[in-house]
Amino acid sequence: MPEIIALAVDRIRDFRETVRDCGYSTDDFELSEITGKSFGDEIEADDRIVKVRRKKTGVTRYYEGRYGINWIREFESNLRGNVFGFSGLIYDSRKPFSRPYGQHW
Repeated sequence: MPEIIALAVDRIRDFRETVRDCGYSTDDFELSEITGKSFGDEIEADDRIVKVRRKKTGVTRYYEGRYGINWIREFESNLRGNVFGFSGLIYDSRKPFSRPYGQHW
């Protein structure tokens, strides 16, 4: 049975920084991680899925959260592509798409 667990503190920090950098409010998002689930056919010990939901729009996306997979970049791409709805922030397309985490634009 899938188990919901707490995400690592650094992943939560990266998530919040990414949300803010893309012009959204962190209070508008729910973040959870489910272990024992995978997008593939076989489930391995470290398989997990990260679930992100925006409260305002109800849009939910799932990301492969297994060790070594950087789901934050895919999440950032979805934010910048307005998959979760518009943030109201206008982007400068000349800026690099991803930043090293812990640093600001």
